[in-house]
Amino acid sequence: MEALLEKETAALEAEPGDGSAPWTERIVARSGEWLFYIAEEGIRARSDGGDIDVLASSARIEAVEKLVNPETGAAWVRVRAASETGPRDLLCPAAKGAAGVVRKLQEMGEFVRPKLAAMYVEEVLANSWKSLPVRDVEKEDLADISLDAACVYELFLEFVRDNAEGMFDTEAWGKIRPAENGKKEAVVTRPAMNAFFRQAGIPEEQRAAILRYWREQGWLKTDEQEKRFTKKETVKGVRRRVFVVELPKPSENGEEAVAERTAMT
Repeated sequence: MEALLEKETAALEAEPGDGSAPWTERIVARSGEWLFYIAEEGIRARSDGGDIDVLASSARIEAVEKLVNPETGAAWVRVRAASETGPRDLLCPAAKGAAGVVRKLQEMGEFVRPKLAAMYVEEVLANSWKSLPVRDVEKEDLADISLDAACVYELFLEFVRDNAEGMFDTEAWGKIRPAENGKKEAVVTRPAMNAFFRQAGIPEEQRAAILRYWREQGWLKTDEQEKRFTKKETVKGVRRRVFVVELPKPSENGEEAVAERTAMT
């Protein structure tokens, strides 16, 4: 493997690139059999099987800082992605690592090859993790994170995926059912939603603002004639008030692929 990397590195160094910089400055990461490098069209990967596109040019990333709420232990990593309109910061749950960052890049509308992109992102995070500055985020400062309701929605999607087996398939916390346009809905009991908010480190006084935003975006389904965030549905044969949250369609690359382990098989 080392011989392969040396050979491929030498090959890259020998290539002229676009004349603006030697190829040795364009190699950005190595993972297993793959050598990741910057090309004009974006991040590419090379192995003994050839070269392949990994990320669009506007999706080059760097880790910026870690944020931790010492009260709850919840942690995030701030990642900066290039874009056509300028750098854009992405806030991702630290526990989701590379897969969470890749999902954010997909939501930006970038071309992403999920498995290879996750390997590349994992190397970027690993190489800078120990040197990243850590910022404590106190409860009163959580507007920087928790009141980013779109970010909280992404955390909720992860929560549903993590608990699909064992909690939602048994209707212990609700259920997942088909909805319109090929999408699905998560029918979530009140205790389950409270558990999510606690896990995400969202204080009670901020939850209404988040749910209100979800409703405005059409993610939270409510009865039109009522102002409540819940609606009546049947769970385990009992009619009760629950939260009904729309789940997005799987991405073109496959939502499941993003959540897989990053190692190539």
